[in-house]
Amino acid sequence: MQAQAEGLAQCLAAMSGGAVVAGASYSSRLGKLLPPKLAATLGLYRLDISSARAPNIVIGCGMAAQAAVLAVKKKYRAYTVYIQRPSGSVPAFDAIVAPQHDYYNKTPPQNLICTLGAVGKINPSLLATRRSQARQRFGDAQCMIAVLIGGDNRAYRMETHLLIEQLKKIVALTNAKLLITLSRRSANTMMTDLQQHFGDGHYLWDGNGENPYIDILAAADGYCITADSVNMISEASASGRAVYLLPLVVKAGARAQRAQHKFNHFHQALRARGNIRLWEGEWEFFSAPALEETKHAAQQVWQRYLHTRNNCDEK
Repeated sequence: MQAQAEGLAQCLAAMSGGAVVAGASYSSRLGKLLPPKLAATLGLYRLDISSARAPNIVIGCGMAAQAAVLAVKKKYRAYTVYIQRPSGSVPAFDAIVAPQHDYYNKTPPQNLICTLGAVGKINPSLLATRRSQARQRFGDAQCMIAVLIGGDNRAYRMETHLLIEQLKKIVALTNAKLLITLSRRSANTMMTDLQQHFGDGHYLWDGNGENPYIDILAAADGYCITADSVNMISEASASGRAVYLLPLVVKAGARAQRAQHKFNHFHQALRARGNIRLWEGEWEFFSAPALEETKHAAQQVWQRYLHTRNNCDEK
């Protein structure tokens, strides 16, 4: 969540000539229990800002940031941007940046800036700049495929043995070196299982040392990603290279079905755009238009901010 807010802030700063100022939020225990707008009004949630200048735009992501963002709006009259679909009072924020699948069965608010996927720090320029050095880091094999693995969530269940069989077929088809990284949701035993099958000739990050995630994205000629992660799919799609979704076991129940509808909406949007394909036993190193949702969101935030500021100046 922090990476999403920082990514949008950095893009805005580059566009406007401004600077990104980091803030640390804090609250009382009571502040965490109350609705964000009430907590901000009562002063139970504040933001320490390490700058002499009052912020013009404040960006928050995640439920814990809602009250802090509204507190800054109240104190500094800053333009407020919230990433993801907020709980509580939607009009309280000047702009909401959220993927379209968050509102697939809801009426979108007027202050919504809709994206196809998640915003963040990963962009085509960053991946291109780091590509050469990143490939050297992993041995500069003729062909490298990034494997980005998530884990169980409301919609899906991960079956490690099925994942391993899928990856073996991909290696057999492509003769590629796999660059494998897990997420915080991955099962604790998964790394051991993967090392038994892909320990030789492939790269597996075991969680020790500097996180190589960006270099894995930059070095890869293609990607296979478990279908449970909007962030990882969005970030790989910024490359413009082949992205395959590894299907997972679909959970049963009404709650799981609601979550699956959101993922299906997201997957279908990127499939229609040409960025991703479902892994069905074949591999092609296809190309697609790079996904630049952070840039597009930042452009719209900046235009709306200028419009709001100009209207205030005229009054």
